[in-house]
Amino acid sequence: MYDWLLTGTHRLTATADYYCAATTGPFTVTVFCQPPTGAVIQGPGTLVPGLAGTHTAHTQPITASPPLTFTWDNGVVGATAVYSWSVPGTQAVTVTVTNRCGQAAGLHPVRVLAVWPYSFYLPLLRHDKP
Repeated sequence: MYDWLLTGTHRLTATADYYCAATTGPFTVTVFCQPPTGAVIQGPGTLVPGLAGTHTAHTQPITASPPLTFTWDNGVVGATAVYSWSVPGTQAVTVTVTNRCGQAAGLHPVRVLAVWPYSFYLPLLRHDKP
């Protein structure tokens, strides 16, 4: 197994042995590194104080070279992070994605409302017996 840290074209010589014969031939490997150009964050866009929301990050482009490291602005390292706030207002969730050839960031706004603007009511059922 080979692992190159430098990009570029690398030449190998492969040898195949079989009982009483062997053959040798050249092999060329091109190593490249694609940096991330951004990060997309998926998660709730609206919360209320004290309610936690899970956010997930995906790198742009999806073909960015691994390994990728996601670092959130709340200190969590990994593809997901949980956020909650104690006061209403507009907040921002940010994540930085890094690989060995670059770094990029993503931002996701979250509105923290004082109360939910919607209420749910169950319908009243009436059953008349004849």
